[in-house]
Amino acid sequence: MIRISIIGGWEPREQSLDEVATATSRMLIAMPPLSGHQWVTPIYSGSDRSDDLRRFAPIDPADVTEIASRVAVSTAQVKNMKSPGQLVRFYRRAGDDFPMTLDVHAGYAKPRNRIVAALKVDDPTTVETQRLIRAHMAAFIAAWNPSWLEAGTYDFQKAQGHSHGQVIVGWDTYISDRVAFDDTVIDGKLATVRGAAGRYVTLDGTPAEPSLEQAQLVRKALRY
Repeated sequence: MIRISIIGGWEPREQSLDEVATATSRMLIAMPPLSGHQWVTPIYSGSDRSDDLRRFAPIDPADVTEIASRVAVSTAQVKNMKSPGQLVRFYRRAGDDFPMTLDVHAGYAKPRNRIVAALKVDDPTTVETQRLIRAHMAAFIAAWNPSWLEAGTYDFQKAQGHSHGQVIVGWDTYISDRVAFDDTVIDGKLATVRGAAGRYVTLDGTPAEPSLEQAQLVRKALRY
């Protein structure tokens, strides 16, 4: 299996626990349904081993009240919490495996809001897998309205010369209109799709091995 990261971020935006729980429910419901998968959260009891399935409890994606309770528990586990905000920590569970892990830091009045997800896929070259990745991205964007969101690998992130605080460019990258972007740099050179509030930029290649040369073009358009 290949692990594809889906990472994004956005500007300071205060949100209450109830608002974060509502957005979380909307995100989970919008996720593509996968047979045999169940959403669970860590319950922080019993064994400290991450492979101990007793540490995880299932949750109904439509139960906003219970989601708020689980988010409050996850947030309370964060050490040295110095500013308001919430930690959303959910997993897709299939038997003894976790095909997806998901952390969302939301509700911060400081620039700490972000999505960090990891999705296991069998074959990143297939159309079906690529549609699955994009469906997850669409659910994140609809729920959190990030400034940017990308799907790729950590190795590709390093190869492109990414620095802290910059937009990460992936195989598929959503860039909000709130982010400065020079369209003339990539005009006619890359596959782009416009949306109501931003653009998707897709590189040649696969989610695991996209074009590094094209990624550098996108970085240039971002003025890096």
